[in-house]
Amino acid sequence: MIPNGHHTAENVSLFVPGLSVTYTCEPGYLLVGETTIRCLSSGDWSAVIPRCEEAQCDAPGPLLNGQIKGPANRRVGVTVTFSCNEGYRLRGQPSSQCVIAGQKALWTKMPKCEGRLCKL
Repeated sequence: MIPNGHHTAENVSLFVPGLSVTYTCEPGYLLVGETTIRCLSSGDWSAVIPRCEEAQCDAPGPLLNGQIKGPANRRVGVTVTFSCNEGYRLRGQPSSQCVIAGQKALWTKMPKCEGRLCKL
């Protein structure tokens, strides 16, 4: 077993050449390395045993003409909210969440602050 993850041969103690092992991570973690490794006839593995790292988004922003509010951590599941400066309106969702998409931690769609126009 790997910390914060699992593999398909958890009940196997001896690995024979040709045996493949596939790794997965628990929710909120990303796999670093090969998903599947194979036991070679030399007794070595075909790649380094992967590891699971906690997924974190990059800092959201900047939001031009606005502010972003939320917790300091950027773990998967965290939500930030947006507001615009006076004279601007929010175009898009008022919040964004850190999610795993593919093999990356990303924020859901980010809004923009647009200037308000005068109408006659």
